[in-house]
Amino acid sequence: MASVRVMLVEDSRYTLTCLQALLKRMPDVSVVATARDGVEALPLIQATEPQVLILDIKMPKMNGLELLDELRKMNSPVEVIVLSFHQEDIWGQLAHEKGAVAYVPKDNGQLFLDTLQQVIGNHASR
Repeated sequence: MASVRVMLVEDSRYTLTCLQALLKRMPDVSVVATARDGVEALPLIQATEPQVLILDIKMPKMNGLELLDELRKMNSPVEVIVLSFHQEDIWGQLAHEKGAVAYVPKDNGQLFLDTLQQVIGNHASR
C-alpha cells in the first residue's frame, strides 16, 4: 500500500516539529512538504499534490481560511484537516463551509489522532 501524502501548513516551529515527529511514526503517512503560511503553501501544494493537508488558521501573509478559499478556486482535491487553538464554534463552521473535512482544536490530541486516522484510512481504502 502506498503512503498517504500529507502536507503541513503551520507557522509555529514547535507545533510543526511535533506534528512531523508524530507523522514520522505512522508508516502509512509520508510528509511531502511543510509551509509556514498560505503564500508559501500554494506552490508547494501544486508541486507535491498532497492528499491530506493539516492546516493552521492563524498565520502571517495568508491565513488558513484564505488558503481554503484559494484551494476551492483551484478545485484542489486535497482533504484539509484544520488544527487550531481557536475554540469558538464559528471557526469550525467557517472551516467546514470553506471545504475542510475536519476542524480539531490543538489541545485535543486524541481527537486529532482519531480524525487523522479516519482521513488516512479513507485514502488507504481507495
